[in-house]
Amino acid sequence: MATALAIAAWPYLALPARWAVVVLAALVGVLRMYVGAHLPLDVVGGASLGLATGAAAHLVLGRPALAPTEGGKA
Repeated sequence: MATALAIAAWPYLALPARWAVVVLAALVGVLRMYVGAHLPLDVVGGASLGLATGAAAHLVLGRPALAPTEGGKA
């Protein structure tokens, strides 16, 4: 879930915030293993599923334009 949310938010965030959500998503997986809630393969599989889900959402719903528009605002 953390990976899907990070991928869904990715195009809406500035570069420092993008790195922050990636680090937080990875930290969620590591902490889930630390507390014994998941095994490493569970975390890898969940992150893969989250990545696929977030990418599918971008494919279906689109994403914001990244090129600057007239007036200098994106």
